[in-house]
Amino acid sequence: MTDDVDRNLMRTFAAAATPLPADDFTGRLMLRVTWRRRSQVVARVVAVVVLLFLVGAFATHCFVTVSLLAAERFGELLISPSGWMLSLLVAVVVLRRWRPG
Repeated sequence: MTDDVDRNLMRTFAAAATPLPADDFTGRLMLRVTWRRRSQVVARVVAVVVLLFLVGAFATHCFVTVSLLAAERFGELLISPSGWMLSLLVAVVVLRRWRPG
């Protein structure tokens, strides 16, 4: 290596050894980073709430539609004594097969 390259290298190191910005700059930077993180968290929470609302609305619509179709088709069966007995039998079968835990 020549002395010329060493001098240039030393000048580059000297220029890079400038003092760090003041605490005011660091404080503002940390405040900005914190604000952006909080805004991202809020945006994620809002997105999840909107998604849950849309899924709930869709599920409610489907449930109401199927219930109305079932009431049209099996309305008389549901309010008759034989319909009550059939629904009771189905409930007993479901409860016997479903074992929590």
